[in-house]
Amino acid sequence: MKLGSIVLSSALFASALLATTAAPIANAPQPKVAVIVAPGAISGVSTIIATATVQKIDKKTREVTLKKESGEVVKIIAPQEVRNFAQIKIGDLVTSQYTTTLDIRVVKGVSNEVGYSAQESSSRAKLGEKPMATSTRIVSMRSKVTKIDPQTQTVTLEGQKGNSEIVVKDPQQLAHVQVGDMVDSIASESVAISVAPAKKK
Repeated sequence: MKLGSIVLSSALFASALLATTAAPIANAPQPKVAVIVAPGAISGVSTIIATATVQKIDKKTREVTLKKESGEVVKIIAPQEVRNFAQIKIGDLVTSQYTTTLDIRVVKGVSNEVGYSAQESSSRAKLGEKPMATSTRIVSMRSKVTKIDPQTQTVTLEGQKGNSEIVVKDPQQLAHVQVGDMVDSIASESVAISVAPAKKK
């Protein structure tokens, strides 16, 4: 199983659960956000969790009709990469969790060599189990501060993938950064999809 196939399968289920069409924006799943700020550093995590109930299954076309908590009904086609499709039953609960994290910190007195790396991982249910899939992508970068503009509160970074500018609105954080400093950043994005039997009342 190629990673791209699992990611695509996860994304399709996640899109169906997290997107909102006819339902008002107020009914869309709202992210839970946590942010920690320290001198020269900021870390944050955002998580969106949505659930839906399986209303109908077409085994021939692999079309699944889902009813969200908001009452909106959506239809998706489960790709062949979705293992154990036959295990999905009417009334099952489908849960989608989308999580993003970001960690940025200024590093002083270290090598000025810039760098970039990306890692991907995935998993899916074992044969005979309810469908489940997870996919995660983590990007790590080390960039060099080449310019600071106090007027526009922008910091120019030189990285392996090119130059970029970021706006630092907090004056105290901006004062902590100097030209020549290195900035380490780690960003991750993950999608987890699971199917579970409906809870007995």
